[in-house]
Amino acid sequence: MYINLQCYIYILYLNINIILSIDFLNKYSSIDIYCNNYAFLSFDTSDFKIPSTLYFKVSTNSSLNQAINFEFKDSIDLDNNYNNLQYMYLPSKELYENNINENIIIKYYNIEKNKNHVSNENCKYLIIKFECNDCNSTLKIENIKTDITSKKISTGQIIGIIGGCVGAIGLVITIICCYLKHQVKKNKKKENQKKSNKNKIRKSVSIRRKKTNNEIHRRKSMMNPIIHNNFRKKKTMIPESSDSALPIKERKRSTINIEQF
Repeated sequence: MYINLQCYIYILYLNINIILSIDFLNKYSSIDIYCNNYAFLSFDTSDFKIPSTLYFKVSTNSSLNQAINFEFKDSIDLDNNYNNLQYMYLPSKELYENNINENIIIKYYNIEKNKNHVSNENCKYLIIKFECNDCNSTLKIENIKTDITSKKISTGQIIGIIGGCVGAIGLVITIICCYLKHQVKKNKKKENQKKSNKNKIRKSVSIRRKKTNNEIHRRKSMMNPIIHNNFRKKKTMIPESSDSALPIKERKRSTINIEQF
């Protein structure tokens, strides 16, 4: 009987310690709590609408379990040890840091305040249960404003990306325009060169024609006196006209006239 009484007292003592170990965290603030196998945290979510996401950062040098248990409550009941919380959540991101030769584990938890987790609007208190393997360790818990785990692009980064794209497009357009302008000049230069070559060829052809015409004229002019002299010589060698050159009819007439006499 005495042993059973001691066991009840011991269990009651543990429950009281668990209840007394509940710490309260304010919005966008941090708190250090001592973890003796279990640690409980209460967070007032009345400023967060449904649906919304609550972001928590937990830092410790102990071997904190991955999973946490949580549940939204209407009020905080000191007679309840909150060992059997309804929901469980794993960290969305986990990091390791070294701070003055001390290994720090950082875990991020994103807890959804939605209709699946909250039965009514009066469930404003979020109870979180942490479990540590080391009996003597400290947890630093922070309520942060933004989600660090997701790779979201900030407004500045978006503006930078857009500016870079616009600059790259402008540079490409400038290069294309300069290239096209250079090609136009090059083609125009080729056309002008072709025209000048054609003009040169035409001039050379006309000069050659003039030379050949002049040469032909010169040769003709040199040959004209010789032809003229030969023609004159041939003309002097032809005998003068005589009776024999008369037509036959006239000769016959003349003979008839003579016989009559």
